[in-house]
Parts: sequence; structure tokens; C-alpha cells
Amino acid sequence: MPATASTKAAKSARQKAASKQKGARPIRRAPTSSKLNPSSPSSSNIGSAELGSASLGPVVRQTQAERREKAELAILAAALGIIADRGIEELTLAEAGVAAGYSRALPAHYFESKDAALVALCNFVVERYLGRVQRQVPGRDGLEGFLDRLGHYFDDGRKDPRVLRAFHAILGAAPGKPELAKSISRLAEESKATFAVYLRQGMARGEIRTDIVPEIEAVWILASLRGIMGQWLYDES
Repeated sequence: MPATASTKAAKSARQKAASKQKGARPIRRAPTSSKLNPSSPSSSNIGSAELGSASLGPVVRQTQAERREKAELAILAAALGIIADRGIEELTLAEAGVAAGYSRALPAHYFESKDAALVALCNFVVERYLGRVQRQVPGRDGLEGFLDRLGHYFDDGRKDPRVLRAFHAILGAAPGKPELAKSISRLAEESKATFAVYLRQGMARGEIRTDIVPEIEAVWILASLRGIMGQWLYDES
């Protein structure tokens, strides 16, 4: 074969090989160890839901007492909503249980009767209120502390009228329910005692006149607060 023919044949073979390389798909490299390591920066954006619950450590189970407390609070909150929306006579323990996400029978297991649930509900409302007082009201004494308490009482009631409406419904039902009446009387005595402390402090500082009887004034103050907020509820409705 002539040299020119040999050269042409070799050139043609090289062109075909180059053409095949251009049309071939690139070879994908295997992932490096850094991409497979969950602790590497490249995998740090994976959400915990994608990793699964196993990556979050062992599941901490609630104790029986914790589960009961959680259920009781949920049932009381549901009962509060029912009373606020439809009145205290419409409340049934079974409905409160279902509304809280539990069975109809569970509330009766925790509370002996509807009246017992109302007593617990009254304490529940007051404890939540006192918790907000501790978090939101400055710890001042005397006349300033007294006025801080009054202002918070009004503001807190206006922020959540449904809770206020339910609480006033419970107050109204107390005269015909001895156990509930005892609970409300105890709470009232505690409120009056607190007001009396502020009044005495103000008297000692010369901020409040000294010819008053703090315990008697505290009765008027508590009655006025409840009456004012009750009237506000009527106006709202």
C-alpha cells in the first residue's frame, strides 16, 4: 500500500476515534467519603425529619403522673371553652373529654362529678391568672403595686374575654354548689388579703390615708373589680 494511502487510513481512524469520544457520556465518579459522612459540611443541611427519629436520641416517655396532669389540663381547657361559648349548664364531662382529644369516659375517671370539675376549673383559671401576674406585673409595693394589680386585672380580662366569661359563669353558679362556693370563697379571701397588704404598705409610706380599714376596703375593691368586668362582658355581648 502506498505511504499516502497508509497515512490517510491512519488519519481516518483517528478522526473516528475522536468522534466516538465526543459522543460518549461522561463517566460519573463515585462519591467521596466526605459526601457519605453525615457529619461533613456537605450533608449538614439535611433536616432531622429526613434523618429519622433515631438520630434524635432515645424517646423520653412521660410518667403516669405526667400523662394524667397533661390530660387533666387539656380537659379543663376544653371545659372552659364550652362554658364560655354555651354556658355552665351545657357543660358535660363527656363532651369536655372528646373536645380535649380523649375518650368520653376519661373525665369521669379524673373528676368525681361535674361540681368537682368546676372546682378544679376555678382553681385552674385562678392559677393561670396568678402566673401571668407574676410574669407581667412589676414587683412593686405600696400604692404603685396596688395600682399595677388593678391595671393588670382589667387588661388581662380584655385580652381574653372567653376566659373571663367562663370565670364569671362559674362565680354565678357558686351559690347553689357548696363545694364550689367554698373554693370561690377561699380564692376571694386570698385576693382580699393581697389587696390589704398593698393598702397597709401604702398607708405606712404616707401614700394612702390612714383612717381606712384595709380589710374592709379590700372587700369593696374586689367586688368593684368583678362588677366592672361583669358589666364590660354584658356590653361586649
